[in-house]
Amino acid sequence: MRYHQPTRAVRPPGCYVFVYDGDCGFCTRTARALAARARREIRLVPFAEVPAGEILGALTPEQIRASSHCITPDGREYHGGESVTRLLRLFPGGRLLAPFDLPGLSLLRELGYAVVARNRALVGKVYR
Repeated sequence: MRYHQPTRAVRPPGCYVFVYDGDCGFCTRTARALAARARREIRLVPFAEVPAGEILGALTPEQIRASSHCITPDGREYHGGESVTRLLRLFPGGRLLAPFDLPGLSLLRELGYAVVARNRALVGKVYR
């Protein structure tokens, strides 16, 4: 997925929402582990269950399925690698990842995300 600027949800969800590939075992295990350990509530939503007209309305279905997404309680939507760094800020020490959201390091963040996303079957075998 090419990088997408943050978008806005039509209806702010009131809590953090993480949209991920529910058909991917690695993605599902990772999302559940993150939600269980975060300092704030994270609602997990697989691609197939994205509520139409509420969140990610600025993206096509193909763009939604191309990467993960993090929606903040006030409705800001982050995509791809930025969705992960924004979500990880909900953990102790997570703010240390903030520089990866700056223009100079965002390319590195997106490259890292793309490598993991394209190889998630292999990463899933190692991650067990």
